[in-house]
Amino acid sequence: MTLKNLHAEVCALGFDDRIDCDGRLVTAANCALRMIFAEREVRRTVSVIATDRSPLFRRERILHSGGDVLTFPLSGRAFSLKVSGRGELVIRDGAELRTVSFDTEGERIRGLLKTGGELTLRGDYRYTVTDLSVFGDVFGPGDEDIPDGSGKKSYAICEMFPDFQSFAEEARDRAG
Repeated sequence: MTLKNLHAEVCALGFDDRIDCDGRLVTAANCALRMIFAEREVRRTVSVIATDRSPLFRRERILHSGGDVLTFPLSGRAFSLKVSGRGELVIRDGAELRTVSFDTEGERIRGLLKTGGELTLRGDYRYTVTDLSVFGDVFGPGDEDIPDGSGKKSYAICEMFPDFQSFAEEARDRAG
């Protein structure tokens, strides 16, 4: 819930059509949250350890002009990229070649690599490639297990822990 949502909820309680959204509202909300946290029953706590998903190589944005042929190394075990427009990718993995044609406004293309090789962007039209990422390791057996290159991972906490009610504290990294 955002402060704006909280403000709307408090106004809906019938206090007024408008309440000043200032330090007093924030202080009252924080006080209420501390009371709820102190009085609620903690049934169990769990820690979710996030695996580092940083790529070996990442290129945020590549603009392909019609007729260009651009080549990038794939020296890892997996790759991921997002394409917008109409064009073609040629993936060389050792001696193996595969071609992926696309005509889309935002499709994620991922693939596992056996020995590494190169990625060639070609086509007759202008298109954009974003988040080209190459990973030195794999995180599962399928293409859907390949991260998007952002270094972030989302967790479906309610699916992982069906009895989940709330977070005990804010998320932290190893440095606190």
